[in-house]
Amino acid sequence: MGAFGGMTLTNKGRNLIAKAQTGIELKYTRFGIGDGELGGQSIVDLNALISQKQSLGIAKLKLQPGGKAVVGTVISNKDITTGFYFREVGLFAQDPVEGEILFCYANCGPTAEYIPVGGGPDVLEKTFDIIAIFGNAQNVSAVLDSSLIWETPEGAQDKVNVHANRQDNPHKVTAEQVGAAKADHTHNNATTSLPGFMSVSDKIKLDSIQKDAINKGTADTLYAPFNHVGAGGSAHARATATADGFMSSEDKDSNQSFRKYRSGFDSAAQVYTTVEYKRKDGTLFMRSVLSSKVGDNYTVDTRTFYGTNGTTVRRTEVWDITYDAQRNPVNEVLR
Repeated sequence: MGAFGGMTLTNKGRNLIAKAQTGIELKYTRFGIGDGELGGQSIVDLNALISQKQSLGIAKLKLQPGGKAVVGTVISNKDITTGFYFREVGLFAQDPVEGEILFCYANCGPTAEYIPVGGGPDVLEKTFDIIAIFGNAQNVSAVLDSSLIWETPEGAQDKVNVHANRQDNPHKVTAEQVGAAKADHTHNNATTSLPGFMSVSDKIKLDSIQKDAINKGTADTLYAPFNHVGAGGSAHARATATADGFMSSEDKDSNQSFRKYRSGFDSAAQVYTTVEYKRKDGTLFMRSVLSSKVGDNYTVDTRTFYGTNGTTVRRTEVWDITYDAQRNPVNEVLR
């Protein structure tokens, strides 16, 4: 990445800081990046990037001592149709009178990094943080794009510590929500082992069972058909949700509990071929679809995971399922 050498406040940025000292909110709105060459222009007089190529949401805001803040975004070439040199960057903020302004700016000149076209062999995705000065302003905020926010090691550890010190069910998930009380062929007998879904006492019991199975050499038969959501055949009626491959960090909060919606019932196989998991706000988290039917067994489970808006595809997994003579799923293998 180019050597920017720090950000410079524009004149409008300085004016906004002065206003913020009186109690007006200082709100960062977005980043802009481009390939403009500074030439002889004065940074403090700029009101926009010289040649903006991308407008980026804010993924991070962390206040620091001394009137400074770490503000970050994520740079990706996924939607880039024409490559360019990442030479200039600007942070924008909301002025109560003038509207959105260019708050601070930097240009790395000849050390610019080339951003290639997306969809090809060169995949680029990186975090980009700057240090912004806000002085003595008491009310500093940012318009955060939740789709760009990644879990930090510190944040993940805080969640682990909270759960480690809780003896109840912090997510308040009921048996009905996870499907434990559902009728046959509707994901019944489901058991969740996600952090927060299982009580400490039950987890201790399950760990004990697993250790005993390992000692007896039967661990595979204990977990094999039921360790992934959406398994084919009867496993679509007896699936177990596990953290591996199921839940991302952004969905692991104390207010989330998934609702399950089933459709495409196959009366011959006695399974629902499509199962959707939705968040409490109605957005789609994951869709599991069975396909490639052989006899009465579905041999492929395609799981599509969605971002917090319920439409952006986060990733897709394809699992191959094999069965024994009694139509019990014995293996699920990720392609």
